[in-house]
Order: sequence, then C-alpha cells, then structure tokens
Amino acid sequence: MKFLNHVRLLHKILIIVVILLLPLAYQLYLVLQFNNAQIDFSRAEQEGTALLLKVRDLELDLAKGRISEIHKEKDPFSKVTTDLDSIKKQSEVDGFLSKDTIQKVIDAKTTEFKLDEIVNAIGEVADKSNLTLDPDVDTFYTMDSVTVKIPNRIMEMSDVHTILSDIIATGTISEDNKQALFLKKALQQNYIDGLEVNMNKSFGGNTDGTLKPALEIYYKESADKARVMIDLTASVLAKGDVKDLSQEKLDSAYLDFLKTNEVLWEKSSAELERMLQKRVNGYLAKETESTIITILLVAFAWVVMIFVARSITKPMSELIAMMNRLAKGEIGLVVPGQDRKEEVGDIARAVVGISNSVAEKAKRDAEAAEAARKKEQDAKQLAEEQRRQEAQQMEHMAAVDRKKAMNDMADRFESSVGGVVDTVSSAATELRSSAESMAHISNQTTDRATAVAAATEEATASVQTVAAASEQLLSAINEISQKVEESAGFTRQAVSRAQATNVTVEGLAESAKKID
Repeated sequence: MKFLNHVRLLHKILIIVVILLLPLAYQLYLVLQFNNAQIDFSRAEQEGTALLLKVRDLELDLAKGRISEIHKEKDPFSKVTTDLDSIKKQSEVDGFLSKDTIQKVIDAKTTEFKLDEIVNAIGEVADKSNLTLDPDVDTFYTMDSVTVKIPNRIMEMSDVHTILSDIIATGTISEDNKQALFLKKALQQNYIDGLEVNMNKSFGGNTDGTLKPALEIYYKESADKARVMIDLTASVLAKGDVKDLSQEKLDSAYLDFLKTNEVLWEKSSAELERMLQKRVNGYLAKETESTIITILLVAFAWVVMIFVARSITKPMSELIAMMNRLAKGEIGLVVPGQDRKEEVGDIARAVVGISNSVAEKAKRDAEAAEAARKKEQDAKQLAEEQRRQEAQQMEHMAAVDRKKAMNDMADRFESSVGGVVDTVSSAATELRSSAESMAHISNQTTDRATAVAAATEEATASVQTVAAASEQLLSAINEISQKVEESAGFTRQAVSRAQATNVTVEGLAESAKKID
C-alpha cells in the first residue's frame, strides 16, 4: 500500500467514500437483480396467461363442437383447427407448449380424449410459464381457478353432456352410465366447492380489494349453471330414465354452463393479467425508487464527503502554509484550529508547539547573535584601540624619526651650507686679499703712472718696467675673475643642495601627514 503515500488526503477520503458506497451499490445491484428476476418471472406468467386464452378458446370450441357433433352437423370442429394453428405459432415463440403435446391434441380420436389432452396442455403451460409457482395469494388462487378448476370443470361437464346425450339417444341407462354420472356429479360438486374456496382465498388475499367486485358475480353465475347441470344429472339418476329430459333442454343448460364459465374464465384471466401487470409495475416502481434512493444517498454521501473533506483539507492546508512560513523563519504566527477537539486540533496544537520552539530558538539565536555582535564590536573597538595606539606609537616614532631626519638634514644642510659659506668666505677673503692686492697694485700703478706722468722723461726708460707691471696686473685680474667664478659655482652648488634639502623636508612632512 505504498502508493497511498503519494495520494493526497482529499483523494484518500474519496477512496474511503467509494469503498463505503460499494456495499450500497452491491445492495442496489442485488435489489435490481431480484426485481428483474421477479419482473421476468411475472412477465413469463403474463405470456402464459395470454397463451392460455387461446387454449381456452380451443377447449370451449371443442366443448361446443360436441353439440354439433351430436346433432350430426357438418364440420362441427371447424374452429378447432384454427385454434390449433394459432397455438402452434404462439408456442414456437414462447416455448410453453411442446410439439408433442400439441400433436397429442391433434391425434386424439375423440372429443373426450382431445379435451383431456387440452387440460394436460393447460397444465404444461402453467408449469413452464411459472403460473403454478406464483407467490402471491390472490394471483395464485386466481391462477389455480384459470388453469385447473375451470378447465377440468368444463371437461367433466362435457363428459356429463355426452353421457346424458347417449342416454337420451338410446332411451336407457346402463350401469356404466349410472356409475359415470355418479362420479361426474361428485366431481362437479367438488369443482364448485373448490372454485368457491379459490375465489374466497383470492378475494381475501387481494390487497386492493378490486378482485371480488370484478369476479364474484361471474363466479356465482357459473356455479348456478353448474348446479343446473348437476340437478339434471341427479334427476336422471333418481328416476332412472330421461323422459323429462330432452336433448334441447340438455343442450340449452350445457350451453348456458359453457357461456358462464367462458365469461368467468375470461374475466379471471383478465384479472390475473391485471394483477401480474400491477406486480410488474410494482417491481419497476421499486426499481426506480431504489435507484432514486441510491442516487440520493450517493449524492448525500458525496456532499457529506465534500463537507468532511473541506473540514479537514482546508485547515490542513492552512497548517501546511503555517509550517512553510515557519520553515522560512517567520515567528509569532497565529495558528488556526487550536480549539478543535479532533486530529486537526492536535496537529494545530503541535504546530503551535513547533512555532513556540522556533520562536524560542530564534530568540536564543538572536541573543547569541547579539552577543556575538557585541563581542565582535568589542573586538573591533579593542583592535581599533590597538591600531590607534600603534598609530600613535608609529606617529611618535615617525615624529622622532622625522625630527631626527630633520636634525640630520639640518646638520647636513648646515654642514653643506657651512662648507659653502666657508668656501665663499674663503673665496671672499681671497677676493678681498686679491682686491687689496689689486688696490695696492692699483695704487702702485697710480703711483707709478703719476711717476710716469711726473717723470715723463723717465717713461722711455721705464717702459719695460710698466709693461712688466701691466702684465702682473692683468695676471692678478685674471686670478681674481677665476676666484669669483669659483665662488659663484660654490654658491650655485649650495643653492642646489638647499633646494634638494627643502624637497626632502617637504617629502618627510607629507609622509608625517599621511602617518597622522
């Protein structure tokens, strides 16, 4: 039954309802089968009753033809052949009469034998068409009258008519005739009594009360006419002759008897057909009623199933939605159905428990997360403090290094500038010395020029001396120019070094700012 694990709850409920409805469906099937069997049973009786009407016509035509036969009329049994042909055709359809039975009727040599075979044929039709198995009181006793009492009564009365006709024809009563008449008279009285019992029982068993009004008058008339024939028979037996009985009187009484029994037979068959049809209609009505009731019950069960299914599946769907929301981490949900007293309520309360557990876990997780966040924040603050301290330390060290570097740079600058200053000072000193020398020389030259001017006379003599002095002055001037150029080079080198030092100081200052 693992496949049920893949079946949704609504479908499972549907399966349960179908399983529960199976006995009801089977019960309906049995009811319909029973009703159909009863309908088929009753319809077979109806078909048998219809065939019996034709057999009745055959028996009555034979009984009436007996009179024509006695009177030597031409073709007294002309209708019998037609009746037999109709019966043969009908029997080929319903199969209630075998061909052998029909052939026996045809082969019978005398009217008495034919009537006897016809009575047997009626019994065969009653047996094969279920008439003898009829379950209802009113239809059973009406059937017994139609298939047993009336046919035998006519047959026996035909024998009485034949015997009395023979006595009238011969004018004497033999011992065999007396014995036969005594027997037939007793049988006729027995049939009258038996038919009365049948009628009373069928009237008593008739639930709608329609049978008695329909048959009572005809039953009584047929009984009266039968008693007339019995009285004629009793009179002949009492007197021992037939002087007071003519053939016409006998035939008239006999025909009256046949006519009333024909009417009784016809009315009884019609009532039997009506009651059988009523029974069929009753079974059809029960079939319809059972079907409608079953449909209503199925519809009611379906509605109840839908109501019950919705009362289960709807809250279950809501609980599933709640569980999905819980799975997504939502908390503080309002779970419906907690007040229910059945399984859905148990599930709802279980979901509430799960929700509370999830909420508590979420709270613990939040607290743990807050503690972890605080711890991480403290760690960050500690790390930040450490970084700040390290930065301060590095800044201090950078400041110390910067100060040291600046001091070193200042020392180097001072050293470089001092060297330049010393060089410039030395050059200046040398220049001063050279200037003083030049001034001295210039003074000497002035003096000499003065001396030359004063002693023009001595110029010629001293030309070589002045030329030599000029050469010394020019050499001194060249030397002073060289010293000035060297001093300018030293000055430019000092300025360049000062500029490089300034760039270095600015770089250190920028690095110090970045460190800050």
